[in-house]
Amino acid sequence: MRSLWIITVALLLQSCGASWHLKRAIAKDPEILNQRIVRLDTVVVTDSIVAKDTLVLNHIDTVETVKDRVRIKIMRSHDTIRVEVECPPDTVRIVKEVPIDQLVYVNNKNSWKHKLPWQIAVMAMGIVIFMLIRNQR
Repeated sequence: MRSLWIITVALLLQSCGASWHLKRAIAKDPEILNQRIVRLDTVVVTDSIVAKDTLVLNHIDTVETVKDRVRIKIMRSHDTIRVEVECPPDTVRIVKEVPIDQLVYVNNKNSWKHKLPWQIAVMAMGIVIFMLIRNQR
């Protein structure tokens, strides 16, 4: 009779730990321990900026310069100076590589809820076996 109680209690307390499941998963697919590199690609497009201004002078001339992708054009026509500044649109690409672990540990606090039906079934079977043995005496 005592051995029946020991078997019943052992069945109720038996469960597979997380380490067992982890070892099994690693045995099925060892790649889950490797890190993957994820490339984050961000594109930033800036708008063009244009500024115009006018000055009044007495001579005719045109000056144009380009520095750091900014085009400046100064046009003199008789008593008028016209200034055009253009900064063309630009595309900035930012690439960053981030290593990501494939193995994600999740702490499941509600795991006892998933085992409850099995525990109830084992307890019911134990009670039925106990009652059958008791009735045989």
